[in-house]
Amino acid sequence: SFSTLIGKFYGKHKLPINKNKSWEGSLAFFISSLGVLLLFISPIMAFIVSIATTLVEMLPKVDDNIAIPIVVGILLSLA
Repeated sequence: SFSTLIGKFYGKHKLPINKNKSWEGSLAFFISSLGVLLLFISPIMAFIVSIATTLVEMLPKVDDNIAIPIVVGILLSLA
């Protein structure tokens, strides 16, 4: 939800692969996910999971409300 708020109010630069989302919203998603993950896992793993989920969040025609928890669950299980 943080990425949506930032993207709607401050998103001026659209993503080339998904015109419905912005670089600003994606950056907000990355920062917020990294911040939360740092509370629970190592910094390196938090960075990797944040990058992966940010890339999934950028994808067009993918319901990120389903895909992001699946990706996080898989990556954290492998860790």
